[in-house]
Parts: sequence; structure tokens; C-alpha cells
Amino acid sequence: MRHRCITIVVFSLLGFGVQIHAATGRVLKVLPHFLDLQGRHTLTPSLYDRDAYQARLRQHPEQRSGVRLDVQWKTRGVAWSPLTLRVELRGALEANVPREK
Repeated sequence: MRHRCITIVVFSLLGFGVQIHAATGRVLKVLPHFLDLQGRHTLTPSLYDRDAYQARLRQHPEQRSGVRLDVQWKTRGVAWSPLTLRVELRGALEANVPREK
């Protein structure tokens, strides 16, 4: 009887150690920023100045060179395996034809 109890305890402890779950993540927030011709999204570290500069770049598209996306994401558990980031871009050409990449 004692041998049977020890065997059950050992196998149950081994069973608990084998369970490994993959880390799951979710996106909390995405902040798009226009970049100027020098690659900057702001001129000073101030958030007020950043918002004012972004409004200026929105009004003057000829001063833009690209878009920067700041992504805040969170995961449960530890992600030991390599992560894959998938980004979907949508835009329009001059002829109003949608384009996906």
C-alpha cells in the first residue's frame, strides 16, 4: 500500500511539471506618429510640443517622410520562444485605389 501511494505522488508531481503553456499577448495601445524629413517625430521631449509638431506635420504632408508606430503590448507568462510580429498596412494611391501589404 505504501509503495502504491509513493508511486501515485511521484507521477502526479511529474504530471504537474510537464504542463507548459505558450505565452499569449495582446495589443493595448498603438500611437502613430508622422516623421519629418530628418526622421524626427518631435523637436523637444515635451509631450505638448510633440502633439503640436504632429498637428503641423498633418497639415503639411510635403514635410513628412514616413510613419512611426509605437505599440504597447502585454503578454501573460514568459515568452521563451521567438516572437512573430504581423503588421497590416493599408493605404491609397493617388488614383484612390486601395493597396494592402
